[in-house]
Formats: sequence, structure tokens, C-alpha cells
Amino acid sequence: MMDSRKLAEERKNYFETMERHIFSSKQSTKGTGRESVATSDPNKSSIDGRGEDDDEEEDEKVDEMAVLYEEAFTKMKRAAGVSSTQEVVKRFETQEGTGNHLQDLQSRAEKEIRDLGVVKESLEAEWELVNNNILNIKSRE
Repeated sequence: MMDSRKLAEERKNYFETMERHIFSSKQSTKGTGRESVATSDPNKSSIDGRGEDDDEEEDEKVDEMAVLYEEAFTKMKRAAGVSSTQEVVKRFETQEGTGNHLQDLQSRAEKEIRDLGVVKESLEAEWELVNNNILNIKSRE
């Protein structure tokens, strides 16, 4: 259970980071050779030897990925019937708990069915014994 919570928390953090990146990448200034504060990397700049074409291609790739992620988040939000990423994560966590609970209920029901099958066989055997005894008594009369 702790592993699934940890995994859910990691996914939540990842998606929140991606969401921030998606929405901040739209603020980048295309074609000017400048980068927005949100997408700039202090270790890489247009001064590092890359041409503007490389920067534009990278910006286009980032924008394409941002659109893909935004569409994915929109689909997840719509499917979950919520409006924020945190609510989506909460729904997935809840679904996991619900799934575990349903598996537990299924296991209990299957065990009860097996137990009732044993009781049924026992009662049928007892019925046969009683029925045979009654037939024996009637046949003696």
C-alpha cells in the first residue's frame, strides 16, 4: 500500500511538473532568439554555439510536446470528471483503493462459496443417511 502511495505521489509530482512546463513553455518568445525565464536553462543559451535554427527546432519540439501533454491532461480530466490535475491524481488513488477493496470482497465471496459448498456436501450426505434410514425402517414394517 505504501509503494502504491509513493508511486502515486511520484506520478502526481511528475504530472504537476509537466503541467507547469507545458503552460510556461507557451510563454517562450519564438523567433526572437530569446527564451522566457520559465524555459531558459542557465547552462544553455543562444551563446553556447547553437544556431537560432536549432533553438527554433527545439522550441517547436517543446511546443509539440506541450500540446500533446495538454491534450492528454484534458482527456484525463474529462474522463475523470474533474477540473485540476491534483483531482485527477486523487481519483486515480481512490480508484486504486476501490480496486483493492473490490478484490478483497471478491476473495471473501469466493471463500464463502467454497465453504458453503462443503456445508452443502455435508448436508447432502446427512440427507442421504437419513433418507436411507427411513427407507430401511419402512422396508422392515
